[in-house]
Amino acid sequence: MCCNNDPNNLPEVNKTRCVAIAVMVFGVISCLGFLVPGLWWGGLGGILAVVGSSVILCCSGSGASSSASSHMAACALTGSAAIVHAVAVIVYIMFWANTVKAVGDDCD
Repeated sequence: MCCNNDPNNLPEVNKTRCVAIAVMVFGVISCLGFLVPGLWWGGLGGILAVVGSSVILCCSGSGASSSASSHMAACALTGSAAIVHAVAVIVYIMFWANTVKAVGDDCD
């Protein structure tokens, strides 16, 4: 799937399919964020990343005209996933700082 060089596709499209596999793997790992109560931002970003990479892997056709719209949709989904992951980093840092502060106050 990754290493097939479809002659009907541009080289960039073939490379995009390879990158989409890595995005899907990290998206699935990021979905573990749903296991942390109250910190679901990482899981939401993971779902967006999985859907965006699935569009590339499953729904993009062969040739430039049929895959252009699916690549734009994947760009929007993975871009949204990146923004949500950035928000998740901020939320996780705030959670960590509050936890350290609460534990530090109990030690005094």
